Amino acid sequence: NYAVVYESPNHQTEYQPRFEIIVRDVDNDEIIDCSTLIFYAGGSQQGFLVSDKKHNNITVLYKNWAPSTLFLKNMAGRNIEVTFRVTGCAYAEHFGYAYLDVNSNCSERFPGSSFCKDDTAINVQGLSGYEQYKWFKADFSQVLSTTKNLLVNPAPTNGTVYALETVPFFKPNCKDTFFVTVTDTLLVQANAGRDTSFCSGQKIRIGSEAKDGVTYRWFPGTAMSDSTISNPIVSPTVPTKYTLTASSFGGGCIETDEVWVSPFNINTKLQLIGKDSVCENRGERATLLANVSDSVVWYRDSVRVISATTNTLTAVQSGKYFAQIFTTAGCSYFTDTVALYIEPAIAGSRYPTVNLISGYTFQLEARQLGVTHLWKAANFLSNPNIFNPVISPGTVPIDYLIHITTAGGCTITDSLSVKVFPTIAIYVPTAFTPNGDGLNDYLKPILRGIAKLDYFKIYNRYGQAVYSYTVYDKGWDGKVKSTGQGNNMFVWVAQGLGVDGKVYKEKGSIMLLR
Repeated sequence: NYAVVYESPNHQTEYQPRFEIIVRDVDNDEIIDCSTLIFYAGGSQQGFLVSDKKHNNITVLYKNWAPSTLFLKNMAGRNIEVTFRVTGCAYAEHFGYAYLDVNSNCSERFPGSSFCKDDTAINVQGLSGYEQYKWFKADFSQVLSTTKNLLVNPAPTNGTVYALETVPFFKPNCKDTFFVTVTDTLLVQANAGRDTSFCSGQKIRIGSEAKDGVTYRWFPGTAMSDSTISNPIVSPTVPTKYTLTASSFGGGCIETDEVWVSPFNINTKLQLIGKDSVCENRGERATLLANVSDSVVWYRDSVRVISATTNTLTAVQSGKYFAQIFTTAGCSYFTDTVALYIEPAIAGSRYPTVNLISGYTFQLEARQLGVTHLWKAANFLSNPNIFNPVISPGTVPIDYLIHITTAGGCTITDSLSVKVFPTIAIYVPTAFTPNGDGLNDYLKPILRGIAKLDYFKIYNRYGQAVYSYTVYDKGWDGKVKSTGQGNNMFVWVAQGLGVDGKVYKEKGSIMLLR
């Protein structure tokens, strides 16, 4: 049996892509011409079809699986070499592909030559792969058919002999004659096979090997590759009883057999225990449960979760989860996919104290982590439901709690203290002790009502700058170029823009003590 796919550039026959079967007598080192076959693209052989695809605007021909006979008459006992070769175009890059399946079962060369005693007709099949066929009575007194098959109706008597004359493709001088004896010895047997189970979603073959001269019919023909062959492939979704009817061509012999085919139906839906969006800081968990009869492998975002081997999985990371289920019957299935959002725990934050001046407004600002903000208490705020409300402070300090709700529904609580002073000023302590005890180790300005600090600088007694402060610093640690300074007096100067729009300049001295 062979199948071919060719480009057909419409060259002369001998230059077209082709499939060749070359037979050589090794003992005599001779090509056996009458057994050597060549199948040209677009040649006179029947069965070529035109593909709906073209290659570089060239027509593509193909032939579905077709049988051909390799006839080695009078070659018994000799060493034979068979070469299968496929070639492209002799002129240009036009392709040719061939596929091959060799059947060496020669026990029944002429299917249909055995028939049942009660058959009303017979249909004898000639050898495949010849260009011309001609059937005769045994004495060649009458031509009975010029097709591959011989239909005889009514059925002949047991032992009748017919002659078949064949001519190969392209080789009119290789004419040969076969004599076929028909006998009423056909035994029809329907063998649907044993009841079986298989993995749902997959396929299984039922029935048994075909016997020449017997026709087959399955019922029902649903979820079946071919209801007219002896061993089709089936894939039913529910338990199904298939009935096979085997019969001879003439209808004289009929037998039936049944087989049950049942799929292992596994529930591939994941069960979610909890919510698909959880908050770690509330102690919530999202757990997936898979239906499993043997073992399971879990995946997150298509990467295997190595530590997960049971049918339950508690998710600790956001992602798309699914599982591969293995059954004791050797089946394997993938579950559906569940998307989970696991929001990690976020601790509340204590903001730096805000020093304000009574009578002047100021815009506060919380972390922009979530989708909603709620300030408590709501006193003196323009809008307690936004992340940056404007405060109009009174005369007393106030503490705020900011409740932030994230997109996943999690809540974070931050805090902020506001102190209120009567006047705008820049304060600096008169001494500090940078000795690493955690107390007064850094020196920085204390701003009251200063909207923007332009600078804060420290000088030694020689007028040399030893430190310049930015809002991102902890303050001066008493070091100059990584060298700690001893007990001494230093001078500072500062300038800032007040909330009233005025510029404030301050200066003073500071004692460093160790």
